[in-house]
Amino acid sequence: MIRSGLVQLVGKKNKIEMLRAELVVEVIFDCLKSALQRGERIEIRGLGSLHVRSYKGYKGRNPKTGEAIQVEPKLLPYFKPSKAFSGKINDRATKSAAERRGHSAPNAPGSARHAEAVFSGIKGGQELR
Repeated sequence: MIRSGLVQLVGKKNKIEMLRAELVVEVIFDCLKSALQRGERIEIRGLGSLHVRSYKGYKGRNPKTGEAIQVEPKLLPYFKPSKAFSGKINDRATKSAAERRGHSAPNAPGSARHAEAVFSGIKGGQELR
């Protein structure tokens, strides 16, 4: 999704005109940028956190010429997704990958992993319930 798509989504979800939705998105982004420039950590529950990481300088190489160069220390924004967000993304990716292959999800009833999980707790001579 790009910025204009986000503006349209905000406008439709909140039933507001596009100019107002654009202003809302712009203000939120400006606030996020300002907080990061001040060195603050931003946490959005259910999504993740943003903060600025500092990187030391190092000796690198120009990939075009192979010449050794000194890379200066720098500050870069870093996003760390929340566990809930990562879980949702991974669940969705697993399901869609299984669907593309024509299989059910890895632990869905009828799958090999599900059968293995069910039968791993059964000891010799026990009956299935």
